[in-house]
Amino acid sequence: MKRRIGVGALFMLALTWMVPATATADVVVHDPWIREAPPMVQTLAAYMTLENKGKQAVKLVKAASPAFAKVEVHQTIHKNNMAMMEQVHGLEIKPGEKVLLKPGGYHLMLIAPLSTQRLMAGQRTPVYLSFSDGSEKTIQAEVRRGVMMGGGMDHSQHGMQKMRQQMQHQMHQMHQKQNNMPGMGMGSGDATQTPRGPSQNSMRGFAYPSNETPPPYRYR
Repeated sequence: MKRRIGVGALFMLALTWMVPATATADVVVHDPWIREAPPMVQTLAAYMTLENKGKQAVKLVKAASPAFAKVEVHQTIHKNNMAMMEQVHGLEIKPGEKVLLKPGGYHLMLIAPLSTQRLMAGQRTPVYLSFSDGSEKTIQAEVRRGVMMGGGMDHSQHGMQKMRQQMQHQMHQMHQKQNNMPGMGMGSGDATQTPRGPSQNSMRGFAYPSNETPPPYRYR
């Protein structure tokens, strides 16, 4: 009787170790890497290929890294001719198929680096992946200098793009204010307006006679 209990216990212990090992081996991660970003950028992007070698569909439900405050799964989508980011809650990997995390598509958004030292090309950063079947993987993602593929965008460029958009908006507002100031416009009804020069007046349909000297320029 004691012998049977001992064999049963050993069998259950073996199953306990075998199930996680089988689940972990179902998803294989190929070529994980992180795009090198300019200094002071607070969001980076990681890419890889996830291959499901099992017989059941599985989802990537969570990601983390000791180098970042938060890691999220994102997808690049296009609305109104603009590329936008959308968070994905559970990235499904069907049995026997691969899901590519690449620029312009799915990717891991790495938020708020915890170190003041910039990640440089050639370095490696650990990333933890958790799947819906309870399995987990720890991968080492290499930092690389990447070239944008397929016209997509990623979070390593998002901060710089947002800054450029803000600057363009401010310049547009300044231009509108200048046009609305008295004496700054080029309206035909402004009788007190001093012409800026023959070339500009000619472009607006005004021309001085050949025997008449145009008025001097006014520098502002």
